[in-house]
Amino acid sequence: MIRFAKGTIAGILVLGILGFVAFRYYASPSRGLPYRPSLTSSALNWTTFGGAWQIAGGSMRNDSDERGAKLLMGSRFWRNYTVDADVQLLGLGDAGIIARVTHPELGVDSYSGYYAGLRTMDGSLVLGRADYGWQEYPPVAMPGGVQPFHWYHLTLSVYGCRIAAVAVDRATGKQARVVFRPRPCTPTGRIGLRSYTSGGIWRNIRVTPLTSAALPRPQLLGHLAAPEGSSHQRSLLAAYVSGNAAAALLHKDLSHAQSIGSLRYLSPVHPSRAVVRGVVVLTSPRLYVQDNTGGIAVEPRSSPSLKIGDEVEVSGEIEPRPFRSVLTAASVHLLWESSPDPPLSITANQAATGAYDGMFIQTEGRLKGEPVRQGNMISLDLVRQEQEFHAVLDAGRSTGRLLGIYSGSTLRLRGICVSDPHWTKSLTPFVLLVRSAGDIKVLVGPPWWSWSTLLPFVLAALVLIGIGYHLFLLARHWRLRAILEERSRLAHEIHDTLAQSFAGISFQLQAIRTSMPPNMPVLNEQVRVACDLVRHSHEEARRGIASLRPESPESADLLAALEASAVRMTRSGEIALRVSREGNAPALPLRMQDTLFRIGQEAIANAVQHSGAAHIRISTRYEGSALHLLIEDDGCGFDADLPHGGFGLVGMRERARSIGAGLAVVSSKGSGARIEATVPLPVSFSLKNCYRWLWNVCRTRTRAHSYSYR
Repeated sequence: MIRFAKGTIAGILVLGILGFVAFRYYASPSRGLPYRPSLTSSALNWTTFGGAWQIAGGSMRNDSDERGAKLLMGSRFWRNYTVDADVQLLGLGDAGIIARVTHPELGVDSYSGYYAGLRTMDGSLVLGRADYGWQEYPPVAMPGGVQPFHWYHLTLSVYGCRIAAVAVDRATGKQARVVFRPRPCTPTGRIGLRSYTSGGIWRNIRVTPLTSAALPRPQLLGHLAAPEGSSHQRSLLAAYVSGNAAAALLHKDLSHAQSIGSLRYLSPVHPSRAVVRGVVVLTSPRLYVQDNTGGIAVEPRSSPSLKIGDEVEVSGEIEPRPFRSVLTAASVHLLWESSPDPPLSITANQAATGAYDGMFIQTEGRLKGEPVRQGNMISLDLVRQEQEFHAVLDAGRSTGRLLGIYSGSTLRLRGICVSDPHWTKSLTPFVLLVRSAGDIKVLVGPPWWSWSTLLPFVLAALVLIGIGYHLFLLARHWRLRAILEERSRLAHEIHDTLAQSFAGISFQLQAIRTSMPPNMPVLNEQVRVACDLVRHSHEEARRGIASLRPESPESADLLAALEASAVRMTRSGEIALRVSREGNAPALPLRMQDTLFRIGQEAIANAVQHSGAAHIRISTRYEGSALHLLIEDDGCGFDADLPHGGFGLVGMRERARSIGAGLAVVSSKGSGARIEATVPLPVSFSLKNCYRWLWNVCRTRTRAHSYSYR
């Protein structure tokens, strides 16, 4: 036993050491390095988050201009390494590589890690950190700018909390580099490829382990990206449009543009003109433009051909209104095409304040009713945290998708928040102008306990209960039928055996009694007694046979059966019978009826044979849920408290106990005997009884109204 225990402990230790070594190898920061993926076959070890990625000509290619498309690979335990690749942009935007990636999800900046890329808008090398948000460090200009369809070699090195990026023009050899030290930093993670509003091509991808000596020296750089709308960003937008001259002109013009949010504070008494720049967030049924400070409705002089996401410049007359302003008689100029911005996620209570009027938002709400069509528009009534609002969309925009939305569903909606009384009708604080049915997503369906689902469920349950009860009645009927058939078989067996044997014995005794000489009185008396006993036993057997047969009259009515039995017992005597009934008892179960009959029969037999009574009373009384059987005589009586040698009373008590009945024996010497059996009646459920109960309740109910009637 000790040897076995030592062997077990040694085996556990060996397995533990092997598991620890395997985990250390799996979690090693250098496992799999250096790494150079083969781009000649299907890259099954890459994980995509958006984009349209494919291997073509030995390169990894993304043909989608989706914002924040990512392609990841490698080990999440990689720590200090360098990833480099040749990068080519397929349009206006940026593309590059990412390192130390953790917790990736689908969406813009929906990961934690570092990104280095080349951007065409300002012709610079970009380096920043994403952590479900974006923190960009001041970019470094790339000599000669960044051109689409041109090859650059990009290197991103991570060592501890020092991050460095180097970009080299493959044609000219000119380069740009940036190094910074973020605090805190992400220690480990995977590598990947990333593009933003531009497709790209990557080749010669390579990952190598890194030592501190290979990392460039850090530079003194800022830590935050330039704020939206700053002079730095305006210069970037200018460079995006055209060359240096156009950049200077646009920079000058942008300095005169007003923010949309500032238009709310203009005086309504002295209207003026304003110039704003922003992104188109809605084109129909009304034009809305939004910048980073707010949104505004535009009423142009003519209907320009615009699409959602276009950068435009709008100039027009300002018409201040509560919580909002409108640009009327406006001139709209397209600056360049772009992709739509993501919505601002807010609650319904925040939208009701009016601070987000004209802005593209996302909110949630519970649908109060079915979608209603009003002309060319479809309206939805919603509520969220007791805040009611409406959502409106064009009836021709994929409205077939709304057919699967039911009342009570929780929806996530994206649209333009407006507080214009033309839409709200002064009934709700705001209305959401939904651009298409694709901007409506069902988060949670309606609860199952609604009337539309509960009523069929209740009906189905009632049908199943009815079927089950019917099957129960059939089973009970088949069981009783089997019992009756068995009783009938036993009756025939007793008739063919025991009863015929008694008849044969009685015949033989009568023959013996007839042939005996008269001078033997003692023997004659004994034979007579034997004949009486055989005759009495024969009668009892016949009575038992009669009670076993289903066609027996005793099985039809308890009181009638007891009366018939008492008449047979008192036929040769001077005992008067009195039978009475109070109430009409329902049909009793066969076993209960037979047991009560046996108890009453035994009580009558005792009164006839032992009490010397002149009157016997038999009565039944029905009281709602109980039946009382009473056998009373005026004979000599007996002391009920003293034990008796017979089995009559003991048998009656045992029979009563077998059916849950109570047996009361009241008697004293010289005052007769009273035996009463009380049995609770079984509750029988039926639709007829339910209807009768409901009818009685409705008929006897008194209304509480002052004009009620009974």
